[in-house]
Amino acid sequence: MSKEFDAFLEEQGITRETSAPMTPQQHGLAERMMQTLKGGARALLVHSGMSEGFWAEAMATAVHVINRSPRKGLDWRTPYELLYGHVPNVSYLRIFGCRAWVLNDKATTWDPKAKPMILVGYKTGSKAYRLWNPVSRSIVISTKVRFDETDLPNHPAPSKPKPAPPKQQPLLTSPPDVEYVDIPIFPSTDEPSSSKPVIPRPPSPSTSSSSSESDATTPVKPKTESTFKSATPHDTPFPANIPLFPSSTAPEPPTSPPASSLELPKDPPRRTKRQVK
Repeated sequence: MSKEFDAFLEEQGITRETSAPMTPQQHGLAERMMQTLKGGARALLVHSGMSEGFWAEAMATAVHVINRSPRKGLDWRTPYELLYGHVPNVSYLRIFGCRAWVLNDKATTWDPKAKPMILVGYKTGSKAYRLWNPVSRSIVISTKVRFDETDLPNHPAPSKPKPAPPKQQPLLTSPPDVEYVDIPIFPSTDEPSSSKPVIPRPPSPSTSSSSSESDATTPVKPKTESTFKSATPHDTPFPANIPLFPSSTAPEPPTSPPASSLELPKDPPRRTKRQVK
């Protein structure tokens, strides 16, 4: 504090009280407002992509916006309204860090009529803007400005997502629109009602082996020798289709002979002892 301020307090009869060092909890209201201002300034810098060197401009812009924003503690009124008695006009507010085109008053015939700059704040006490000139690296104050709020020159470009690898299609063992059906031995006259193409199912190994076995086990009529003439009509005639001596080339009899074949006698046949003339 200066000596002039101490003399002013003494003349007015004001007693000054200070807080103890390293005790911010003694002035919690001021600390809470400082956190609000720093949070607003940090958000402005991050969103615009401006460097930390513009923290003073961001802090002043945050104070300018908060003083013109309604607050719950003030019955949803603004500090500007309580100070000046009328609602502030906020139509001139622009996005912090956006592109600004400032009219070049000193331009010659063939020079560009506007210079690209960046908005960094508002001039206190006048209706002018504070603009950053990246060429001369200086602050310019002007009211003849056109803004492009969709362009943030220092905002980092979003990284493009990597393309996802193509999905591998599974190998199909059969066409998706084909159905396998079992074709009967004697096809019926009824046609299938499905419009999808029908492909016959290949024969399984068990079916092909059974068909070959049935062909191999088909009884073949063996060659029979001449039948014997019986001496008397009372003797039982010898079957003519049964060979007397088994042949090595004859196939094996089927395990399940058909029902139409002759039934063999239970007792094996025997040679007659009578003389044959």
